[in-house]
Amino acid sequence: MSFFENTRKPVGFGGKLMVAMMNVGHGAVARWGLQFLELAPDAKVLDCGCGGGANMKRLLKKYPQGIVKGIDYSPVSVEKSKKVNETAIVEGRCAVLQGSVADMIFADDWFDAVTAFETVYFWPDLPQCFREVYRVLKPGGTFLICNESNGDTDKDEKWTKIIGGMTPPCGVFVSTLLTPKKFSATEKETAKTAFPMGLCFITEGVLPFAAADPARFIPASMIGSALAGGIAVAMGVESVAGHGGIFVFPMMTNWMWAVIALIVGSVATGVIYSAIKKPREEGQEEEEEIVDLDINL
Repeated sequence: MSFFENTRKPVGFGGKLMVAMMNVGHGAVARWGLQFLELAPDAKVLDCGCGGGANMKRLLKKYPQGIVKGIDYSPVSVEKSKKVNETAIVEGRCAVLQGSVADMIFADDWFDAVTAFETVYFWPDLPQCFREVYRVLKPGGTFLICNESNGDTDKDEKWTKIIGGMTPPCGVFVSTLLTPKKFSATEKETAKTAFPMGLCFITEGVLPFAAADPARFIPASMIGSALAGGIAVAMGVESVAGHGGIFVFPMMTNWMWAVIALIVGSVATGVIYSAIKKPREEGQEEEEEIVDLDINL
């Protein structure tokens, strides 16, 4: 599943990471949008596509005598929303349901307002979803749609291709620094070469590691790249270019988060690979050097 499919319907570990990052990354635009929602303190509000539940929590605080309900068709999102709003659920002021906005179980004319933060561009049947929103709203109710993006993921996809290529080379270099005794001299030199290549979005430097130790290096790289990609997507990183490595960072939207994502992903890759890589056996270095001499002859 791609990063963008996981933003639509978070699943698995990557989905949990995505939901957590969205709670942070969408905070600024959500706070901006909520200032336009003026309701009575005891208002009833429905948050469609509630994600990680952060906006439900904000709504509960904004309307202290009110009731806030949320709906999302991702089990991961529902679980996170329930955890974030656990106290309000126990108090009877909050409920989170799994389901589609296109077919909601709520009664007609029940909510004073319906909110949709960074979600409507994921709704498959927009007219039907809007009809459902209209049905559950009280006459004269408010429908707040708050988006920072129009849902076009082309720039995001370019960024994830870049981060996917940069993280493994940087990560393996980090790993050689963390556990140098697990690597031969040849591997250390290869990692040193792979690092600047990776910063330029040239992935070939890690091929020797992927070929020699695929069962460990590839999973470590996948987790690190997923972490970096999740941070970048959640924080709104976009790239107009599909290549160029660090040289296109200044042209990216939210480029500082691109740097942070790369660092976090690379460190994660390095730590995981160092933890699962087998220790180098005695005499392995000498055998490698002899093989090199034989090839040169």
